[in-house]
Amino acid sequence: MSSEYIRARQELIQPDRFLNADLSILEKFSNKTISLKKVLAQLKSKVPEHLLTTSGVDAITIGTFPFLSKISATSVFQDGGIYISSKVPSEQDLREALIHEYAHAIEKTNEDVLYGGGSVEQEFLGKRERLKERIAAAGFFVKRYNFSATVEDNKLFDLFFSKIGYDKMVSMTKDLFISAYSATSLSEYFSTCFTTYFFVHGKYKTLSELSPAVFNKLQILSLRPTDTLAEGEEE
Repeated sequence: MSSEYIRARQELIQPDRFLNADLSILEKFSNKTISLKKVLAQLKSKVPEHLLTTSGVDAITIGTFPFLSKISATSVFQDGGIYISSKVPSEQDLREALIHEYAHAIEKTNEDVLYGGGSVEQEFLGKRERLKERIAAAGFFVKRYNFSATVEDNKLFDLFFSKIGYDKMVSMTKDLFISAYSATSLSEYFSTCFTTYFFVHGKYKTLSELSPAVFNKLQILSLRPTDTLAEGEEE
C-alpha cells in the first residue's frame, strides 16, 4: 500500500480519531457539502459501539488511492484500515461506504459466531440454487458457472451484471436477496444484510423474513458481551 503517500499527506493534514481508529483526511472531499463528522455520528448512533470498537478497524483514511481506481471502487477495507476516495459523490455514498466496510471488518472478527453451525452459508447457497434455476429458465446457459462458490467469482459476476444485466438481476433476486449485489458472495450477502439491519428504514421486517439466518446472527452480535453472559446465566 502507499504508506509513503499517507505519511507525506499526514504532514499537511493531521489525523483525528473515531472511537479507537485513527482518522486521516489526506485530501478533502470534492463535494464540499459532505460532512464526515455528521456521517460518523450517524454510524455511531446506529451501530452498537462494542461492534465498532472490536471490529479491528484501526484507521479510516480519506484521499485519492490508485488501488481504488484499479478495482473501480470508492472504498475498501484491508489490513485493518478503511480507505475511502475523496471523490465519493455524496454524503449518502460516504455513509454507505463506511457502513459497508465496517460490516466487512466486523464479519472478519466474528466469523465463528456468524458462520458457526453453517446456517448462514446454507441459507446463502439455497438462494443461489434458486437463482440458478431462474437464470436457466430465462434462457441462460448455467452449467459453466460455479453457483456454489461462496467467495466472489469473476465469471459469476460477469454473468450477473454483464450478460444478464443489473435491472434483470434486481427482478430475479427481489424475493431471494436483500439486493442483487448480495448474491455475488457470502461476504457481500452478510455486509448488505448488516447495512439493512442497522440503516435501512422499513426493511427490518423484510430482512427477518427474507434472510432469517443472518437476521438471527445480527441479533446475537447486537447484544453487548455482558448482555450475552447475563442471558446465559439466566438460563
